[in-house]
Amino acid sequence: LGVPVRPPHGYYMEEVKDAGAQFDEVETTLSHLLRDGHPLLQGHNYAERVAMALSDRGLISAHTRDLVEVGAGQGHLAAGVLNWLKENHPEIYQQVTYTIVDLSPALRQRQRQTLTAQGVLEKVHWVAANIEDVAAAMPRADLLLCNEVIGDLTTVRLNRKMVDPDATASSDDHPPITSEVQAIRSLCNT
Repeated sequence: LGVPVRPPHGYYMEEVKDAGAQFDEVETTLSHLLRDGHPLLQGHNYAERVAMALSDRGLISAHTRDLVEVGAGQGHLAAGVLNWLKENHPEIYQQVTYTIVDLSPALRQRQRQTLTAQGVLEKVHWVAANIEDVAAAMPRADLLLCNEVIGDLTTVRLNRKMVDPDATASSDDHPPITSEVQAIRSLCNT
């Protein structure tokens, strides 16, 4: 307890060689499965529906400038969101930048191919890194997209007493407070 549990980031950096096989056979995601229009989504693809939902909720608006996606797979979400903006809100499309933060060289290459084929490559730039290592140095983002990547991020096991020192504990065994717990406490106190 209290010790960060690190996922195998090296897997994405070193072992993913074939982006197509990765998402066809190993870890199929909704954005990959529904990358083309589908009856379940009223003829839209997954990325278009995400963009619509974000827009409907005011998360993509005239004030949106910087979109950041963590772990962009083959680039279908980025391509779909950008194309939806281009078709439905060209004024937002003109002003927006889209940053992809991704560990995998093979996936970054496939993302470039997808975005080129979809005609939106000029809006995208990459940070080749683990988001956990660069998040503090990243410029601000109006919207952070983490589509089906949450399980790949480091987790910290917490209990109520670790986050709230005034809470009563269910046992006397309390692990040491980690820097991650301190960060969570500071966020909760703002």
